Amino acid sequence: MSLSQEQIVKQAIEALKLVNKTSTEANALISYLYTPDLILEEHLSKLRVFLNLPRPTKKEKQDAGYLLEEISLISFCGLDRLHKH
Repeated sequence: MSLSQEQIVKQAIEALKLVNKTSTEANALISYLYTPDLILEEHLSKLRVFLNLPRPTKKEKQDAGYLLEEISLISFCGLDRLHKH
């Protein structure tokens, strides 16, 4: 008896709930599910600069907000790999 796609997905989700996400063995699974865009590190470095400002101006806060929006978008782009398999 073969499983339907719905059954396979449900079983996979249940199995993922059992994975200890902090274990070194989970790294292979995490790498398979999510591949960060290389530009993400550059954006995170820029964000660190904003976070270290002692008294950011209104413009700097606004720029940091725009940067966070870009980081969010880029982060979700890393999930696109799932649709390519």
